[in-house]
Amino acid sequence: MKIGFVNQKDCIKLEILWTKLIKPSLPTPPHLQRYKLSFFDQLSEKEHVPFVLFYANNNNFINNSTIDERLEQSLSKILTHVYLAAGRYDKDECSILCLDQGVSYTKAKVNCKLDNFLDKTRKDLSLASLFWPHVNKNIDQTNLMVSPIVTAQVTEFECGGLAISLSGSHPAIDEACGALTFQPSRVEIITALLWRAFICASTTINGYVRPSLMDFPLNLRSKTSLPQVHNSMGNFRIDVPIKFISGEIKMELHNFIILIRDTVNKVVASCAKASPDEIVSTLVNIYNESVRSPEWGGNDEVDKVLCSSMCNFPLHDTDFGLGKPALLFFGTKDTQMFWLHDTDIHSEVGVQMDLKESYMQLFECDDDIKAHIYTRCKSLISFYFSIILLVLVLFVLFI
Repeated sequence: MKIGFVNQKDCIKLEILWTKLIKPSLPTPPHLQRYKLSFFDQLSEKEHVPFVLFYANNNNFINNSTIDERLEQSLSKILTHVYLAAGRYDKDECSILCLDQGVSYTKAKVNCKLDNFLDKTRKDLSLASLFWPHVNKNIDQTNLMVSPIVTAQVTEFECGGLAISLSGSHPAIDEACGALTFQPSRVEIITALLWRAFICASTTINGYVRPSLMDFPLNLRSKTSLPQVHNSMGNFRIDVPIKFISGEIKMELHNFIILIRDTVNKVVASCAKASPDEIVSTLVNIYNESVRSPEWGGNDEVDKVLCSSMCNFPLHDTDFGLGKPALLFFGTKDTQMFWLHDTDIHSEVGVQMDLKESYMQLFECDDDIKAHIYTRCKSLISFYFSIILLVLVLFVLFI
């Protein structure tokens, strides 16, 4: 047993009880033991992005040994289908060796009750990151090739509640089963509202309207004529770079929606009937003209923000036999970012914002943000949009 972390401010102490490797319940066949990463997978960052789900022990049905056994067995069975998750990157970083090396699985306990912890997160949602897999902090570029591609951690609260955290390296896990479908309507609307508020906040902070570059998620699986990609594993999504230039784009909400839609549609049109080589060439050109461009990606005078959408991915239905999660928290990156996700109410979209404190304070005062959202906690880091209200507002704008 060792100390996983101590948060002195909130008197939270987490202890690591044990860590083991969970392997597939059946060995991976020889012809599947080397998984070649696609062009998209090779471009994708290999960093781990974790998320954590918190489950209350409302009915006192959680038995420590039973839930551990259930989760381990379920994970072992799943790995026979998603076998690359139990592998390791090859030294060339272009493939994964699927030799059933295993997923890292950690069990821990924490010295507080779940209700008390959730109360603390209403003031500081980032406390949820304390429950990410403990193994992750030891993974970096120096040991990436020998480290688990997927890590998991189960932390038990004093009341019997659980925090279940999963973390995966992007190329191996993103859209592994092709289950995500892009839903442009609500994602476009909410992203446009957030991006405009972000630009307004930057204007207040800097004293002038700066150009802005936003990466917007696009799933290409249903956007091309390539039949083999619809149920394939690995990445077939891109972050479409969308450029805002002061003076060229008006600050009305519908102008931002049109900008997002037109940019995305242009990418979709160029990929719809294209061959694999032509798709790669198109995306390389887009990347070179934005992220790698000194005028945009390399320019400190350009405000950059990322948007990631988990809409239509049933995270709130991930119950592990424990019921609905009481809290959902995504891994943060070293950048300003919007995370969009479904909630337990289908007419809502939840948003987690990772912003600098100065931006967050201005978001709290933005009239449009306040008019179209409501919070389930005091912190505006996580809030919920009413889709019906937004659609009505935009209908009026467009007619």
